[in-house]
Parts: sequence; C-alpha cells; structure tokens
Amino acid sequence: MVERNPAIGVKLPRRKQRKPTALMPLATIGRLIGLLPEPTNTVVTLIVFGSLRIGEVPAVRWRHIMQTASP
Repeated sequence: MVERNPAIGVKLPRRKQRKPTALMPLATIGRLIGLLPEPTNTVVTLIVFGSLRIGEVPAVRWRHIMQTASP
C-alpha cells in the first residue's frame, strides 16, 4: 500500500492561452456551400452541420448515415 499520495508536490504545466473561436455567419456558410462544386459542397456540408473534423469525413459510410436517420 502507498503510504502517501505520490501526486503531492507535483506542479502542473501552465495552460496555454487559446485564441477565441471564429465563427462564420450561417448565411455566409450557405453561400459558400452553394458556390462549391460536388463533391466538395457535400464534404463541407458534412463538416459544418455534422460537426465533423476533417479526418472524420473519409470514414463516413452510407450505413452510418442511414443508422442515424432511422427512427
């Protein structure tokens, strides 16, 4: 058994300051999506409205979308 907490006295690193998130207005996003050719506009739509990260888009399969859409 440990006699004392080994974390006592450990100093955590300082937190780095983050820039505030810049958000585009919804109307601007809609115009941008409308100007993009296929399949780029579909990918951007998935990212924006599905809250997906760039690396997650290639992993999306039709069966994932259909599972979410069914009641």
